[in-house]
Amino acid sequence: MARGASRRQSAAAASVAAQRRRRNRWWLGGLGGAAVVGIVAAIALTVALGGSDSALSGTAPEANSQSGDRVPEFSFTLFQGEDVLGSEEVNIADLHGKPIVLNFWAGLCPPCRAEMPDLQRFYDDFKGRVTLVGIDVGQF
Repeated sequence: MARGASRRQSAAAASVAAQRRRRNRWWLGGLGGAAVVGIVAAIALTVALGGSDSALSGTAPEANSQSGDRVPEFSFTLFQGEDVLGSEEVNIADLHGKPIVLNFWAGLCPPCRAEMPDLQRFYDDFKGRVTLVGIDVGQF
C-alpha cells in the first residue's frame, strides 16, 4: 500500500511540475510578446516623429501657431472605400473656416487600426459639425 501511495504522490508531483512549466511558458511568452510590442511601438513612434532630435530626447518641438493661424498649404486625394477611388483632389485651404480633425495613420499600423472604431464613433457623433480627414502615410 505504501508503494501505491508513493506512486500517486510522484504522479501528483509530476502533474504539478507540468502545470508550473506550462504556466512559466505562458508568462515568458506573454513577456516576450509585450517586449516585441513595446519595441515596435518605440520604433513606430520614432519613425512617425521623423526621427528628429526632439523625438529621441522626448521633448516636443516648440509650436508657434496661434488660434486663427492658417494651416500650411497641402493637397490630398480623397479615397472613399472601394467604390470611389481617387475621386477628387482637395486642398486643405478649401476647408478654411471649418473645424478639421486630421488623423495621420497607416493601414499596417496596429494602434492606427485599433483607433478606427473610436474615430467612427466620433464621426457619427459630430458629422456635419467637424470634418474628419484621415491621411494614410503608407506602410508603417
